[in-house]
Order: sequence, then C-alpha cells, then structure tokens
Amino acid sequence: MATRYALETKPYQINLEQLEIPAGQVSGLSRRALKDLAVTLKDNQASAVLPVACVTDDEDKYHLLTGFDIVEAARAAELAQIWVFVIAVPQTEAGQWMATHGTLSKLNDSLIEPNDVDNFIKLINDTKADMTMIPGIGHMTADKVAAARPYKDLADVQSKLGKKRPLNWIRAYKNLA
Repeated sequence: MATRYALETKPYQINLEQLEIPAGQVSGLSRRALKDLAVTLKDNQASAVLPVACVTDDEDKYHLLTGFDIVEAARAAELAQIWVFVIAVPQTEAGQWMATHGTLSKLNDSLIEPNDVDNFIKLINDTKADMTMIPGIGHMTADKVAAARPYKDLADVQSKLGKKRPLNWIRAYKNLA
C-alpha cells in the first residue's frame, strides 16, 4: 500500500544560509537573465514562483529541492532572506512527494485574458511587427505565422498553427509587456 502524506506545506521566509543546496548545481539561466531576476527580487522582495525545500535533521537547515535559479538570483541581489515553500517531511519522503506532484506545477501557467489574445492577434497580423521578439518564435516560425495571415481570432490562429504553441506565444508576449 502506498504511503499517504499528510504534510504541512506552506511558504516561509527563511535566511539564505539556511538552505542546503545539492553539490554540483549549475544555474540554467544566462548571466543577463540571472541579473534581471536578481534586480526583480531586490525590487519586489518576493517572487511569484517559490523555491521548494524540505526539512533536514538540523532544525535550522532546509534542503533545496527546486528553484536553484531563484536562490542564486537572491544571492546575487544580496538578499538575506527569501520566501520558500517548505515541505515538512525528510528529504527522501519530500523527493517522492515532489515526483508524484511534479505535473501540478505544469498546471500553474499564467492565465490568458481576452485582451492578451487581442493584442497578440494584432501583433501577428501587423506586417511590420517583429514577431521574433517573442520567446519561442524564431525567423522560420515567424515566416510560417506571416504566411497564414490574416487571423480572425484565437480559434483561427490555433487551426492554422496548432493548439498549444500559440498559447505559449501569447503567454511569452504577455510577459514582455
């Protein structure tokens, strides 16, 4: 029978030095992206995406499970503390819990509002717009998008370009604003 976890999980603000980071971790962000994230963390004193940690045998330490780039950016911003989502079980159990709940994080995409769709459709219908500024749209993809113009609505975009990719492009375009 599988173990069922009744976990106390909630965000805590902890000192950066309380985080144990597994050896050999390397940031997946470019230096520029890390710097930009550090500035955002310093300005806002928080992040909408929280690193996840679990308890250790040392009650003053937490083992980092996810969010290494956020922790690195917090260090670069010279923050003393960071908000972390703490799973109150030992590392082996937390790892199992994370594995079974990993798909949940994929469900946390930002919402697409009607005006986001309208703005995106205006952009891709604009013959002078540089669509390559949107992450995920390279020159070849921009040519394909341009070749299928004009677009009436989101359903039209999806019928011509696929169901998921346009949604990712809209989210990326929304984040540029």
